Parts: sequence; C-alpha cells; structure tokens
Amino acid sequence: MEQAVIAVTWNVGMFLLKRLGYVVIEPAPYKEIRLRYLVRALKKCKANIIALQELYDPQDIAYVVDKLRERFPYYAVANPEYSKRRMSPGLLILSEWPISDSTFH
Repeated sequence: MEQAVIAVTWNVGMFLLKRLGYVVIEPAPYKEIRLRYLVRALKKCKANIIALQELYDPQDIAYVVDKLRERFPYYAVANPEYSKRRMSPGLLILSEWPISDSTFH
C-alpha cells in the first residue's frame, strides 16, 4: 500500500524591511503572539513536510526549529548568499525525514 506525503506551505507574514533607520514594511500585527500560535498549530499539523515563507529573523527561525524539533527533527533554511538581494529569502523547511540537500533558486 502506498503512503501519501503531505506537504504544507504557509506565508507567515513576518517580513520587516528597514531603510536608513526607517521601517518601510512591518510584519503583520502581534508578531510574537502569532509566532507562539504558529508553533502550536504546526505541532498538530498532519503534514510530513512544512515550508514556511516570510520568516526572516534568525531568532524567530531558531525559536520555531527548537519548539518543533521533536515533531520535525530535520530542517533547512534558505541561505542568503544565494539571493541576489543579499538578504535572507525567509524560507524554512521542516521535515519528519532527513533533508539530503537544500539549495535556494
């Protein structure tokens, strides 16, 4: 019997852009609260693989990875060195299975 692979992608809206000390784009309101609820929701999610978009802050990424380590022990973060803009692409992949390679295109 074949098993299904369930993948979920979610734009979490945590983008913050500053230029010359001014905030140009802010994350959606209540970022800290939403981050905690995001982790709770993902713990209950029946997906095998989760792709999160617009998660830029290294501390936020570390928080999500740490809180979901038991459920999703494997992860990959898109490396900003591959981005022409030289900023983080804001992508995080969480998986139940090992990730053999990850490259940002």
